[in-house]
Parts: sequence; C-alpha cells; structure tokens
Amino acid sequence: MSDTDLPEPPYLRRMLTSQPNLYALLTTVIASATLSIPWGGAGAVLPLVVFAAGEAIAALFIPSSPGFRAKVDAEVLAAQRAERHGQLMATLGPRVSKEDRRWQTHRLLQDRAARAHELRIPAGNTSITPRDLDRLRDAPSEYLSLWLTSLDMRQRRKTVDVDELDHRIAVLDDEIAEAQQGAGDLPSLRQAQSELRALRERHERLGGRLAAVEAALLSLPDAVEEIHLALGPSQGAASGEVRLSEALSRLRAQEDIERSLTEEMNTLSLEPVPMAASPRGTNTANGSTKARNAQALGPRRT
Repeated sequence: MSDTDLPEPPYLRRMLTSQPNLYALLTTVIASATLSIPWGGAGAVLPLVVFAAGEAIAALFIPSSPGFRAKVDAEVLAAQRAERHGQLMATLGPRVSKEDRRWQTHRLLQDRAARAHELRIPAGNTSITPRDLDRLRDAPSEYLSLWLTSLDMRQRRKTVDVDELDHRIAVLDDEIAEAQQGAGDLPSLRQAQSELRALRERHERLGGRLAAVEAALLSLPDAVEEIHLALGPSQGAASGEVRLSEALSRLRAQEDIERSLTEEMNTLSLEPVPMAASPRGTNTANGSTKARNAQALGPRRT
C-alpha cells in the first residue's frame, strides 16, 4: 500500500475539523457569550468576526502546507492500513488454527511495524526512502495476504484432478482426429482442446507460483528483521549499509511478487471447461453428442 494508492484527502475539511480548530471555535463561542452580557449583540458578534477572519486566512495557507499535508496523508494511510489488516484477519482467522506457528511470526512483524517510527535513516543515506518505512508498517498485512494466497492456491490445486483432465484432453485428441476426416465440428473441438490445455498449463504454473509464495513468507520476516538491525545503533556503518541494501531489495521484491500473484489469481480459473462440438455428419446449435459424452465422461477407468 502506498500513498499513490489513496485518493487525495480533503485537506480543507481536515483543517476545519481538526481538534485545535474545534477548540478555537469553542473558545470563540464562550467569548461571544461572555461579551454579549455587557455589550449585547455587538459584543457577541466581534469574536465571531475575528474567528471567521482567522479561518479564512488559515484556509489559504494551512491546507496547502507540506507539513500539514504530510500529517493528514499519514493519518489516512494508517487508517487504510488498519482497515486492510482487519479485513485480512477476519478472512484468515476462521481458516487457520490459533496454534499455527505463523501467528507468532505475524506478531513479531506487528511489533516491528509498531516500532518503525524509532528507526532513524542515517544522514546521507539514499538507499532507504520514506516509502521503505511504509513497507515496514505494511509488513503484517503483506504477510497475512501472502498467507491467505498460499491457502487459496493449495485449495485450488485440489479442485483439479490432473489425471481426469489429461484423460479428457486425450478424448478430445481422438475426437479431433476423427473430425479431420469430416466427421465432426472441428473448430469447436479445437477450441475446447485449446481451453483444456490452457487450464492444464495454468495448473502446472500454479505449482511454481505457490513455491514463490512460500518463499516470500519466509523472506519477508527476515527482510524486516534485517532492516531493523541495519538501522539500529549497534551496527557499524559499512556492515549496516550492506545488510540494509540486501534487506531492502528483498522487501521491495515482495510488492512485485504480490502484484503478480494478484493478477495470476484473478485470471486463474480451475473450473471444468465445456466441450462443445457437432455430431458426426449432423450440425446442431447445441454441439455434438459425442463431445457432450466426452464432457460427461468421469475419471478414466482402468
């Protein structure tokens, strides 16, 4: 999660509803009520006019000031981060035992994220950016997201019977061989064959993606710990720079992994693909009887 992922906050509204501004408004109301006792309406209006003038001047400068915007952006980002983390916890919690050892790793990442404000970037160090510190704060959510992705991948792998899928592809190969002799709807059979083979390839690719997720689950906590050690006061400048550079490279790679995994999971479909074709010598709108029989065919009998 980055600042660029968020819509621009309403800075003016944030200024008007900020706690100091509300206190100033309350003070103005009290002053107005107090002055109205000896001087009536004129005394009551004067504090309100001063407050309105001050608000108008402040509205010209404060919402556009870098310091104020940085503070508001940090608050919005923290709220977004907390919301995402809560959603992931609500989704993952019921699916995983409370005794799972990965919960301990998650708690460690939460501790490191909470202490990210204690880290100090050395003067002249250009290898770490404020965005990298945000990655540290995002680490607990990223870990939960990778964990949830690994569970989804394992579940999806179980939904495909590879032997049955290969059997159906073989049946289609036979159908296409017969259709090439003019005994079937060759384009429909080839389309079904292409879809099933693509499904088979995605299933094989899913295994590699799962290995990448499992590796990221191990690498992320290690990278976060290395960054904390590299920015700690006990590290020498040279060794700290090397460890920091390596840890940052691993941490930044997690975003690329998660982004590609999200795209992969969005496009991955492991549902059975319909296989439609026309019967031998008889074209119909619903496809061939033989192709429908191939689709309905269960696991290969031996």
